Amino acid sequence: MRTPGRKEKLAELLGQAYRARERIEVGAGWQKSLMARVREIGPLQPEQFVPMFERFVWRLAPAMSLVALALLALFVGIEFTSWEDPIQLFVSGAEETMLAHLLGA
Repeated sequence: MRTPGRKEKLAELLGQAYRARERIEVGAGWQKSLMARVREIGPLQPEQFVPMFERFVWRLAPAMSLVALALLALFVGIEFTSWEDPIQLFVSGAEETMLAHLLGA
């Protein structure tokens, strides 16, 4: 149940608080404490694509380096008479497969 003077009492309290706001002094470190609080909150936007992609590339770089070194060792270990031979290893197999699919064999 509400008393009839409750609304007037609340209005008076709010009026006093409004008038007292001019007399309130703020300390010297309020800006530092406010910025520290904002830093605690952290970023509001989700992480962008570029930093995520960059992190992925740097995690994948050691593995790709090992693969490149393994392929280099493979090609150095195999003696080719010309540089066309390594290319023919990859191309000739693909041509035969495509031809077999076209002819239905």
